[in-house]
Amino acid sequence: MPVFGVPYGYKNGKTYPEREDIDEDFEAPIIAWADDPVELFILQIQGSGRMITPDGEIKLGYGGNNNRPFKGMGEIMQEARIENMYSMPQMKAWLQSHPEEAIDLMNENPRYIFFQEIIGESPYGAAGVVLTPERSVAVDREYIPMHTLMWLDTKDPDGFPIQKLVVAQDVGSAIQGGIRADYFWGHGEAAFNKAGRMKSKGRYFLLLPKTMK
Repeated sequence: MPVFGVPYGYKNGKTYPEREDIDEDFEAPIIAWADDPVELFILQIQGSGRMITPDGEIKLGYGGNNNRPFKGMGEIMQEARIENMYSMPQMKAWLQSHPEEAIDLMNENPRYIFFQEIIGESPYGAAGVVLTPERSVAVDREYIPMHTLMWLDTKDPDGFPIQKLVVAQDVGSAIQGGIRADYFWGHGEAAFNKAGRMKSKGRYFLLLPKTMK
């Protein structure tokens, strides 16, 4: 499947075709070809990532979207009455083992992400800086400004405590509300396994300068 770059003449806020129509017939620069539609789908959910090709590694960053609503795979699978899907690794395994059903289910999420190739360090967050594994978090910036220092107090998906200083450096369509943050685990299968199971409750404290008098 093609990994599309930003369409020619792209305008932020303009509505483009839904996922199914883009996959079937769409005119845009092709950055690379993916041999696994499920991996590409997850890459789009993450918004950035890295592809391993015969010629080396390609770093992909968020370039834009088709301005369609996002629908989470957890909700889609629940509506399809597919049980015991409690984490992204479980969903990924099921989708890869049911390729025909997977295409129909993935198309129920009309949101499509366009990428841009990144040269140098990556990934970049919405704050315009490179994200740091286990130090960067994504937030809803209607409540928390970019670059805000935060003390995070939660647990990882295996129950081990996470108590450390983090920085608000990214956003996400599914990250909404004042008491919500997405912890950046980094790259690779180990990071995906952690991130895909992370649903921990916790709390954070914003570290703000004292008011100048």
